[in-house]
Amino acid sequence: MGKKRTVNSGILKLAFRINIEPLDNFMHAAKAETLLKVLKNITESYNNFIEAELSKNPEYKKTKENNDSHLNKIREEMTLLVVDLNFGSAEIALAPALTDKNEMFYNPADKWEKNTFRRYKKDVMFSDYSDPKFIKKVVKRYSDEQRKGIYSPVIASIDENGEYRLNIKKTKRKIVRTFWKPDENIMHILTPKKKPQPTHQYLKTMNIVAQVAETPNAYNLPISAIKKVISFEELHIDTSPYNTDLILYDDRIYVLNKKLNSEVTYEENNFIIRNDEFDITAWGQTRDKALEAFAFTFDALYKNYALEKDENLSDKAITLKNKLKSIIKKITQ
Repeated sequence: MGKKRTVNSGILKLAFRINIEPLDNFMHAAKAETLLKVLKNITESYNNFIEAELSKNPEYKKTKENNDSHLNKIREEMTLLVVDLNFGSAEIALAPALTDKNEMFYNPADKWEKNTFRRYKKDVMFSDYSDPKFIKKVVKRYSDEQRKGIYSPVIASIDENGEYRLNIKKTKRKIVRTFWKPDENIMHILTPKKKPQPTHQYLKTMNIVAQVAETPNAYNLPISAIKKVISFEELHIDTSPYNTDLILYDDRIYVLNKKLNSEVTYEENNFIIRNDEFDITAWGQTRDKALEAFAFTFDALYKNYALEKDENLSDKAITLKNKLKSIIKKITQ
């Protein structure tokens, strides 16, 4: 008889545990279909999380032509394993397929996979979805599409019919959290519905070296003046429109009734965000800095106008106040 093999203790410590607690079954046993559904949904969420995190990895961005094969390789290396299973309590321990042979366990420069799994545990499995700090963090880090891919499958695993309760544990005994379906506003943030957007002409920023005819106004150079293009290079500057129905500033989250559509341009080494509806112009040396300035300006408008008494405002300011109050659905603090 061969020697019984056991799971490495390091992998067990890294794992998180799912506990499906039956509520209406006299045998107090989880249904097989429930177990399979939860595992399928969490695996889908986890794979989407890996892709979202990988898109932020500088080394991954350098190999764009091999992205699909690279992504599949990373997913295979990090695939979730059932490292402990207790049928009696319907408790499953899940951990990535990282072994002691994987150098990422030891080389400080190559710990991305392990740290990514830890981030998944913290930001998806262990976090309180109703915490404004958590909401602010994930909205800043992930796009609408990424949040939906990560959090929708997990929320779909939550039972609303009183059949079972979904618990997450760090150890065999301690329950870290019990999943409850978030309220409507949180659902709107974590699992945003895709809305049809008007088509935009996306402009690219190019660095061009060309031979041109002498002209008095180089800033409005006509096409006919360009005699020969010597070289050109696309500058990867994101000037896509800033369309959002969430604005985060300090500890406040403004949930809007509709998307606020703003133009983004890059001028004189600054990103500039313009919104005609509220006459906002904000700028910064990076897009993130410009977004922070935009959020600061919107917050200032709300404090200076929406919270002010009408008798202290001009007719134009009262109009702005009413527009602000009508577009804001909820403020979370």
